[in-house]
Amino acid sequence: MNQTAPRPAALAALRDFDELRNPEDAFNGTSMADTLARAEEATTLLKQNYTSWAREDIEKGQRHLDDAAGDPARARIHLDGLYAIMHNVKGQGASFGYPLVTRVAQSLCKLLGAKHDPGEPMLRIAQAHLDALKLVLEQKIEGPGGETGEKLGGRLETLVQELVG
Repeated sequence: MNQTAPRPAALAALRDFDELRNPEDAFNGTSMADTLARAEEATTLLKQNYTSWAREDIEKGQRHLDDAAGDPARARIHLDGLYAIMHNVKGQGASFGYPLVTRVAQSLCKLLGAKHDPGEPMLRIAQAHLDALKLVLEQKIEGPGGETGEKLGGRLETLVQELVG
């Protein structure tokens, strides 16, 4: 096989390299500063609406938990749906100034990811996590939540540790 003609992937890499050498081209003729300013503005707008759409995610998660409690034969399927939502919430919280949301969602993901028996103890602990998330978002508790946040996060983590190890 003749290797003299560049492959499409190699051409793409060369174009990417050229854009790095000339940043104005990489940002469609706008400066990097302008692009960063637009990104910061978009992030600010997202942060302003974060608690609203995070609460919607928590409500979806609540429906999954309610379905798990009401349908024990399919509880694991419903809890996997809750896990998927909480995994996203976990990733978003700290990005928008709510690291306590991330901490609580991470603890809930540990509980759900353990694939422990989805019985009453697990469901009660999962509900406690959702209640905590609702409180943090309704009260707009930004940052780690101070002493209350530390106690809340610590207690939920302890419950998970005691149940699933």
